Order: sequence, then C-alpha cells, then structure tokens
Amino acid sequence: MGSTPSAERRRIGFPKEALKERQRLTTIKNKTKKPLSVPLPGGKKLFLGPGKSGQIASKSADHEPLLELVKAGDLEIVGEDGGSSEHKDGSGSSVSSSQDHTPSKPIFRSGDR
Repeated sequence: MGSTPSAERRRIGFPKEALKERQRLTTIKNKTKKPLSVPLPGGKKLFLGPGKSGQIASKSADHEPLLELVKAGDLEIVGEDGGSSEHKDGSGSSVSSSQDHTPSKPIFRSGDR
C-alpha cells in the first residue's frame, strides 16, 4: 500500500535530534559608551546599547566582522551558555525564569456570566 498524504505530512517535520540538542549561546557585551551595531552571519545585526550585553549563537562568534570589533576593544565576549533559562544577576546569585507564575492577587471576572 502507498502512503497517504496525511502520513507524509506527519513524517515531515523538525528532527527529534535537533530538539534534543540545544543551540549553544555566547554572551557578548558592548564596552563602549555609544550604541553598537554588531554584524552577524547572514546579513543580520544585533543592536547593543552602551554597556549592554546580548546573546548570539556560538557559531556566530567566529564571524570575522564581529572578531574585528573584539580586537578593537569595542566588544567583549563574556562567555558561553548551555542554552538554559537560568542566568546570573548582578549579585552573582543564580536566577531562574519561571514559566508557571501564579498571580499574587486573585483575578476576578467582570461582566455578565
């Protein structure tokens, strides 16, 4: 028997292996006192404000125009992250983002029911 179009549709999709492997991220920081436009592969740009940091794919950290900004001292490569949702705050303690936030106040519905 041949495969049906719906079976073909189910087979096409995002590979499970890619879901298991999280993309590694590299944190970069603008060391200047002016906004910085960081060139990335594929013609993309990351805009960083003065003293601000951002995350890029680790593969992008080897992009030649980005490395030129690092050599000039305008940009600093801070470190590599494993792609987790946990980050460090200014005090050095670990802060985790929570997806299941429960509101502190009760929410009351309004209107006719």
